[in-house]
Amino acid sequence: MKDNVPATRLALIERIVKAAPAQGGARRRAAEAAFLRVYFRGVADEDLRARPAAELAAIALSHCALGQRRAAARSCVRVFNPDPVRDGFQSPHTIVQIVTDDMPFLVDSVGIVFARHQVAMHLIVHPVVAL
Repeated sequence: MKDNVPATRLALIERIVKAAPAQGGARRRAAEAAFLRVYFRGVADEDLRARPAAELAAIALSHCALGQRRAAARSCVRVFNPDPVRDGFQSPHTIVQIVTDDMPFLVDSVGIVFARHQVAMHLIVHPVVAL
């Protein structure tokens, strides 16, 4: 295991890295690959297997793009129904992307709000990316 990530998950993540759209130069692609490896390291194997690798890559890179627009010490939230032309991917579910400083109970708090409004969560990805 690399950094306590099971080998099976690492293989699934590499499948996602390979499915990412080849945009930009080699430097950008290397940065995106590194981001994808961090982004999905805590996601269960079953969740990574349940969705197309290209869709997972596009969702993660969309989340990364949101983070790149974030000002320091500010939060960014995007709630949208993906459109293949606009977003480069589709999903039968509404996507909620949050980029903020790491804080205790963030994921639990969001989950509580969704539960109160009877909104089902189909996949939670909570990467902590140090910048």
